[in-house]
Amino acid sequence: MKNRIKKLIFILIINFFVISNVLSEEIKFEANTIELVDKDKRIIAKKNVKIYNEGETIYADEMDYDKSKQIINAKGNIIIDNLNENIKIYSEELTYLKNIEKIKKFNRNCI
Repeated sequence: MKNRIKKLIFILIINFFVISNVLSEEIKFEANTIELVDKDKRIIAKKNVKIYNEGETIYADEMDYDKSKQIINAKGNIIIDNLNENIKIYSEELTYLKNIEKIKKFNRNCI
């Protein structure tokens, strides 16, 4: 009986970590137009795109999100608004690696 309880607790703990990891990979965004491509593996958003992240919001004209690679390519009138550090970065295009939370490339102007 004790072994069954231990196994059940172990399975519940493993499921909790797996579910939290899956949920943390989601991206939150909004746009006027959203198109799902290739059986929902890719999302293309256009017009007034807002990408929400911890402590920052990325505004863009267009976004192309590859769900399998966790890569966001954004372009057109980009503003990265970092609320924690009170920094704004302006660009015309960027690549955001969601899985490691890094912006890989962009042409920038900081204020």
